[in-house]
Amino acid sequence: MPYSDAMDHWPEDDLVDRYLDISQWLALSFRRKHGNNLPPLFDEEDQKVMERIVQQERDRKLRPRIEAAMELHRLFSTTVDRYGQEQNRYGAVAFETADISIQRGRTEYTPEIEYWLTFRNPEDYGVYSFFVHDDGRISRSYYQSNADFTHKVYLTARG
Repeated sequence: MPYSDAMDHWPEDDLVDRYLDISQWLALSFRRKHGNNLPPLFDEEDQKVMERIVQQERDRKLRPRIEAAMELHRLFSTTVDRYGQEQNRYGAVAFETADISIQRGRTEYTPEIEYWLTFRNPEDYGVYSFFVHDDGRISRSYYQSNADFTHKVYLTARG
């Protein structure tokens, strides 16, 4: 869990060492109390909270990755549209680097324009979509996805 306030008072290495000391002490105390008859580490409510926090943290990290990748894609697309060969103009080229791959999504029955992003190291999949309203406003959406982009989940946290 992020504890950004704690970082104001202690060097990061000291915080890591203290956390490890506390974790080891708790594990040893738990083991001494329960022996080999270990109860579940988390009850259902704790498990739900942990899963929610982990998902929020993943979302918080994925959104800036999507935004940075799409900015590179916009720069690339603008250059190709202005100076590229005719057959490669206007969104016909996928974008790929050693770290990311971006391709135009093929979702039917939606007015949104969608891009599918594959990140390497760490491996992750995201979807960026946008919709231009009649008055010129643009709505943007960010999703986490699976490898074949058949299932997407709206990102719950901002970067």
